This record gives sequence, C-alpha cells and structure tokens, in this order.
Amino acid sequence: MDGQALEVAKKSAETAGVAHLISFERANAMKLPYEDASFDIVINEAMLTMQADQAKKKCVMEYLRVLKPEGLLLTHDVLLKEAKESVRQELSQAIHVNVGPLTQDGWEQVMIESGYRDVKVLTGEMTLMKLSGMIYDEGWLGTLKICVNACKKENRKQFLTMYKMFNKNKKNLGFIAMASHKSSNR
Repeated sequence: MDGQALEVAKKSAETAGVAHLISFERANAMKLPYEDASFDIVINEAMLTMQADQAKKKCVMEYLRVLKPEGLLLTHDVLLKEAKESVRQELSQAIHVNVGPLTQDGWEQVMIESGYRDVKVLTGEMTLMKLSGMIYDEGWLGTLKICVNACKKENRKQFLTMYKMFNKNKKNLGFIAMASHKSSNR
C-alpha cells in the first residue's frame, strides 16, 4: 500500500467513525512485524498475483502466523479461469511485472497447503479495465482521475496495452475472493 492509499484509508476510517478501532500500517507481507496470533482478521487485496508461486505461500503462511486461532484471512485477487501459460505471460508483459494468477483450484491449494481450513470461494467477471467496473470500484471521481491519467502522453501507451490485453483475455481472467480460517489448534 503506497503512502497516498494509506492516507485515504485513514480518512475513510475517520469519516466512518471507526478510526479509534483501526490501525493502518505499511509492512512487508512476507515478514510482518507483529507477534504470533495478533489479529482476528487479515485482508489481502490483489497482491498475491504479483508474487511468484512460492512467495504466495510465504505470504499466506505469514498471515497464518499473525492470525489468532479461528482467525480469518480475506483475499481478493486475479483468477485464471483455465491454466493457460500464455495468458500469464501476456498479463506480465502488459503490466511489466512477472505475475502469477492461479486457477480456482490453484488458489484453494495454496490456502490448504499453507494450513488454512474451511476455504470459502467467490469468483466472478474481471472488471478491472471496464468503465462499469472502475466506477463500481473507484467511484465516479476516482474513475475520472484514472481516465485523465490514462490520457496523459506518458501513460497512454501503457494504458492501451493493458486495456487490449484484458479485453482480449476477458474470457480467461476473472476475480477470486476467498475467506479462509486458521484452525483453533494452530
């Protein structure tokens, strides 16, 4: 989470009247600076896809370490609907990061092998580069800012590359949201 996003999260908590209940911090997901069994809930938003397969496991095992018994990990990430290496490669090229979205079975396997139980899954259509999805995720003002930035000369080529890649692969990409519990005996 970048500094600006951290400030937005803090302001949102203040607006909602829950700032006294929430602490926002920036940390390395593979080596969290917290004691074992510190949290009831850990939330991971669209970060695991950006990790190599072994790093994904390292992250979710670190989340497991800091969760209290019966704690809950909530994740939201990119879903590869079919195991197609070509889609992973195209996505990596489009965003200039070696990404690794997984199939539903792959994501569930990461969670189970890392020690989670009772993994609940919700999947759906990828709306990342669709206007309706941006409005839903970012609101009108956020979508307008994204569009203005996308039109800037220095961003235009990258934005169009991403748009074309997501549009071409819309049948192969989706989202996955998972709720996974830590066992009470861990």
